[in-house]
Amino acid sequence: MFNYEVKDISLAPYGLEKIEWAYRNMPVLRAIEAELIEKQPFKGLKISVSVHVEAKTACLARALARGGGEVALHVAADGQARLDVGVVEDLPGRALAVHVD
Repeated sequence: MFNYEVKDISLAPYGLEKIEWAYRNMPVLRAIEAELIEKQPFKGLKISVSVHVEAKTACLARALARGGGEVALHVAADGQARLDVGVVEDLPGRALAVHVD
């Protein structure tokens, strides 16, 4: 498992439900992800992502990781960043390093 710093890892199952719902409703991302899995264009690359984290952006981060990238997700919880409860907590279990300020 990758390193992570989140407030409450017990929220991960709730976040996974949200991520899986978003994933089922993102056919274009699923098609792109299938190609990424097949071609592994990010193999050996480290990818850093700093975004507002919600289920949709979690799906993007997972797709990058499934494309071979070593993905680190940084979440600036400075009062302006949008955190989707449970979503951030699920990501460490998806081969993503996560850091929340």
